[in-house]
Amino acid sequence: MPKIKTKTKKRSSSSANSSNNKDIFLKCLIFSLACYVIVYLISCSAALIFDLNDNYDFYVSLISFSSASFCSGFYTGIKLRKNGLISGLVFTLPANLILILTCLIISDFKTDITLLITAVALLVSSALGGIVAVNKRHRR
Repeated sequence: MPKIKTKTKKRSSSSANSSNNKDIFLKCLIFSLACYVIVYLISCSAALIFDLNDNYDFYVSLISFSSASFCSGFYTGIKLRKNGLISGLVFTLPANLILILTCLIISDFKTDITLLITAVALLVSSALGGIVAVNKRHRR
């Protein structure tokens, strides 16, 4: 009797998932920093156009940081399509740490309530970005 060939499914190895996660980490970091630069330049341009004084610097940077964090959380949510809250927080954590360290360096390592507000805004916006991306439905 002839042998019947059956198709066997190949299981994906953990190293393939690991390299995929590293790729997502790197792309998320680059995407977040690029988003921050773009939004910060737009915000600064708007502040110059409307002739805002230095009191609005905190708000401009907070908007820039939060939108960059939201975009990177959204990016990870689109790529992974599961666990939006966790993926938004975990995968954007390196970018958020870089942004917080940048805040510390710019402020000469002075910690105050604005740093805490910025850190909370980064965490919340990255989690929201992941949740929105996972729950986004394609409409026809």
